[in-house]
Amino acid sequence: MPKITVICYLFSLLCYGLGSWKMSALKNLNWAMTDYTVYVSLATVYFVLTIFLLVLGSFFFLARILKEREVAVADCISPKAEAARRVDKSRWRSASGVKVQLPSNYDVKLERRLSS
Repeated sequence: MPKITVICYLFSLLCYGLGSWKMSALKNLNWAMTDYTVYVSLATVYFVLTIFLLVLGSFFFLARILKEREVAVADCISPKAEAARRVDKSRWRSASGVKVQLPSNYDVKLERRLSS
């Protein structure tokens, strides 16, 4: 797991704890209406920050997984195999071009020769 993902997850836990602490302060104390508004606003900010950090950490984790898969796929293909693929594609393109230019009575024979 990348370090940035762990950091994001730990800070999201911290923000969740702070938001819960602000909410518990509302239940235990009896204050004026302005104090409620401040504590509810702070708790909401902490909870939104928690969700944002979780999404951000998950994004970094997913990006690392996709990057590792891309590198693994690229390592499996050798340069010789890639060159052979390019040659095969060019042969098929030229053969189909010849097939289109020939009269219709030769199409079947040419197709049999290419497929065998």
